[in-house]
Amino acid sequence: MSACFRIVIVSVLVVSFFVNFTSSSVAGDFIVRWSPNSENDLAGYRVYYWNNASDVLKLDRVASSIDVSDVTSTILRGLSPYSPYFIAVTAYNQSGLESSFSDIVTIYPEKSCLPGDISGDGYVDISDVMLALRIAVGKVNATSEQLACGDVAPVKNGVVAPNGKIDTGDAIVMLSKVVGKIAF
Repeated sequence: MSACFRIVIVSVLVVSFFVNFTSSSVAGDFIVRWSPNSENDLAGYRVYYWNNASDVLKLDRVASSIDVSDVTSTILRGLSPYSPYFIAVTAYNQSGLESSFSDIVTIYPEKSCLPGDISGDGYVDISDVMLALRIAVGKVNATSEQLACGDVAPVKNGVVAPNGKIDTGDAIVMLSKVVGKIAF
């Protein structure tokens, strides 16, 4: 599901986003992505989420929020599968001024897969690494499920920050997980 919206910060900074909500790789997790803003003084984004529709009028007091700095995606973790959640994004500039909330989008997280398990067998092993490499070099076309499970790179500060594709970086992250060098 996708939504386009505009965000305005103090009537000077206009932020345009394309938000793409994609089910992620672990039950209860949800990936939120949007296109970057081109404003010169943009400092970052905040993603707000909540699961009670009646709280919309009190959004700034009841929503959980994640400051994602200047990256354009995040993973909302621990959401109850099949329960509705409401999501809005704001932008803030280098002076700390935050925009109004974007349009609110409703999501329904589904049960999904383990990050890195693109073979669907329930764990990450060398077969997932090999499949990721075959996808990365164009020998195999990834399904949407494989993309949701296999897009595990880059990793920033120990957190998976998906970039919308399976490439060699994903294979390296999976291999690092297989040999115990990384956990996510």
